[in-house]
Amino acid sequence: MLEEVSADLLDRIYGPAGFDGIWSQQSRHLQASDAFRGQKLSLDRNWVVTPQNYVCSICGRDKLQLAQLSMGSLSASLHCDHDHIGDLIQLKAKELDLLVDIRPIIELYSFYEPLIICKACNWIDSQVKKMLPKVHKFFSFPPKDKATLIKEFGKRRHKIDKKLALQKWKLREKQFTARLIGIERDLLDKLDSRQRYIGYNPKKKLFHGAFERFSQVEQASGLSLSFQDFLHVSIGVHSK
Repeated sequence: MLEEVSADLLDRIYGPAGFDGIWSQQSRHLQASDAFRGQKLSLDRNWVVTPQNYVCSICGRDKLQLAQLSMGSLSASLHCDHDHIGDLIQLKAKELDLLVDIRPIIELYSFYEPLIICKACNWIDSQVKKMLPKVHKFFSFPPKDKATLIKEFGKRRHKIDKKLALQKWKLREKQFTARLIGIERDLLDKLDSRQRYIGYNPKKKLFHGAFERFSQVEQASGLSLSFQDFLHVSIGVHSK
């Protein structure tokens, strides 16, 4: 049934709801453009759950600028960026064998909410830590800081301002250290808790919002698609 649904129908129903896919006019335009010459289109789910007029909040580039040739196909992918201090909290909670919901602690100590950004911008933290090993491995630059560190845009990697990155880290270091102390204190306070352990997945939070948008239009569409089937058909994979 999914194979029989027309691209135009999917675009008409789900495009205005903030979704994208191989079915969108924009995707078909990209495939047919001189730059990509009919290459096979490879989308990921982050691309699907963002609108066709999406703009990366870090570098300001749109989807037409972000699509690129990769390994013989037209790659259209985006990435979930989150404050990596949440990963540290999860690690320490497991080390302490905590039976507690750690999501409130992660939300308390995170500089920013999870967001979807482009591939090159998602590499900024890793690039800085490679250039400046003194930067804590679980530190993440907030989105506004990331934007200022870009000296030159790149498809796969940006050119980073090393000197400015060091300045930004030094401005944040004392505050980050205080957050680490607070995390240790708050986790130790939870040792006597009898609540069950609940992990934290930043992507799950983003996709919950996408699911709510999908649910609002799915019933009116008459297609009876599950969210999972919709994602599959949007990236070109058909469920059996």
